Amino acid sequence: MAIRGGDSGGLDGIDVWSTNMWIHDIEVTNKDECVTVKSTDTDISDITYRNIYTWSSNQMYMIKSYGGNGTVSNVLLENFIGHGNAYSLDIDQYWSSMSEAPGDGIQLNNVTISNWKGTESDGAERGPIRVAWADAVPCTDVTIEDFAMWTEEGSTQWYSCESGYGSGFCLDTGDDYTSYTTTMSVTAAPSGYSAPTMASDLATAFGTAMPIPVPAIPTSFYPGATPYSKLAGAKSSSASRKSSTYAARRW
Repeated sequence: MAIRGGDSGGLDGIDVWSTNMWIHDIEVTNKDECVTVKSTDTDISDITYRNIYTWSSNQMYMIKSYGGNGTVSNVLLENFIGHGNAYSLDIDQYWSSMSEAPGDGIQLNNVTISNWKGTESDGAERGPIRVAWADAVPCTDVTIEDFAMWTEEGSTQWYSCESGYGSGFCLDTGDDYTSYTTTMSVTAAPSGYSAPTMASDLATAFGTAMPIPVPAIPTSFYPGATPYSKLAGAKSSSASRKSSTYAARRW
């Protein structure tokens, strides 16, 4: 299906609390979160986002919190393509748009970011990897691999990690799990960052004073991939839907 919203904050595409969900083959155009997963007791686990294409967004993917307690575990973020976005990977446990909640922070564990390609808008202003985990509960078993993104503006970009432990880029490989902050700057494009674009990327955002045009349902939501089942309005596939995979296209 296709979801279209105007250029105004707070217009989430899909916002869910549940268990055993599979959301697939969607296109979201909006000014806020594309597909949001929440938990009332902050106990979120076994989440997969796969085949995600993001154009001209604030983030390709974001985990945000400030204080609080609970866990987020067993997360796979795989096969992401982005172009023209501000941040790419953005995990912010000091999110300034909310008041600090009581507690030491949310514990993240077993998080894998794999096969990310494309470009960000300005890597010197907002780097493609920005992860700030809560200092009181450093995040463990984090892997960033096969990640190649480059800036569209200028010739430098940075990666920033805070209190995260695992492998890849600026993550700390130790096991003392103490707070730290590391920023790496690079001036050469990584190999293999080039990624395809999609034909219906929007030149401008939709306003809020005029009707939003009804889109044609695309035949692809991610470069080279076809929908798992028939398009919205048609009889759905009878194949098993036990997977928790997310496949989405976002602006």
